[in-house]
Amino acid sequence: MNSLPEIKELQDSDKPLILVTNDDGYDSRGITALRAALQPLGWVLVVAPEQDQSGVGRKITINHPLRLRHIDRHRFGVNGTPVDCVRLGLHLLKDIRRPALLVSGINHGPNLGRDTGYSGTIGACLDAQIAGLDGLAVSAGRDGQGGFAIDAAARTAAEQAAKMLDAGPAGGVVWNLNVPYQGTGEVVTAPLDTRGFESRIEQGTDPRGKDYYWIGPYHPKIPTNAPTDMSVFYSGRTTLTPLRPNLTDMTQLVSDSSTQAATPIAAGK
Repeated sequence: MNSLPEIKELQDSDKPLILVTNDDGYDSRGITALRAALQPLGWVLVVAPEQDQSGVGRKITINHPLRLRHIDRHRFGVNGTPVDCVRLGLHLLKDIRRPALLVSGINHGPNLGRDTGYSGTIGACLDAQIAGLDGLAVSAGRDGQGGFAIDAAARTAAEQAAKMLDAGPAGGVVWNLNVPYQGTGEVVTAPLDTRGFESRIEQGTDPRGKDYYWIGPYHPKIPTNAPTDMSVFYSGRTTLTPLRPNLTDMTQLVSDSSTQAATPIAAGK
């Protein structure tokens, strides 16, 4: 990558560097719209998977080497996961210039509630957060007939990205943005719901007489009166949720520490 002619342009540019990835693939409609919407804000570099990586969360590739393919100007494909793309992008840029922001998406479908843990779109941002890089994960709602709120999500993402760039680095803040199909346009900051789309296992038999199983989503009815991301989203409003990767249950930790002393663990145990 360092030998490409646009690297000098990147080094000399005073525009913010925005690293873009996703989990649907570098040529998906979502990332194409996102890239176009972000270009007025800075220097946009896309490093994204070559294949659909939906549902991989924060998976990394350790069993085979990663390959970087130059697709076209400012766009690269990787034979790996969204987290692989972020790590490879940061590695290649380390001696050139640090990104001001990572934007991941636009995911084809919302990422809400506990389903955020499975999302490669969000996983990319959470991994960048560990490196101190601010991130914005963007997802578009669907209309139930194969359509997605891609254009609305791209516009809203650009607006939020502009605010983050204007505010300056925040040391690893990640926002999860979900834009409903034909929504009201109102943006509401809301916590994650404790629910998610339930999994339904569908079993069948193939033409050779062997059983197969599909993990299919079941969409429960979501009430719209609770102030959570799922309820807000399904009331037609855009949701914005701050995220962090620390999985520690602080309530339990404080509760335990008040009743018992910590027991040292011997080395090697």
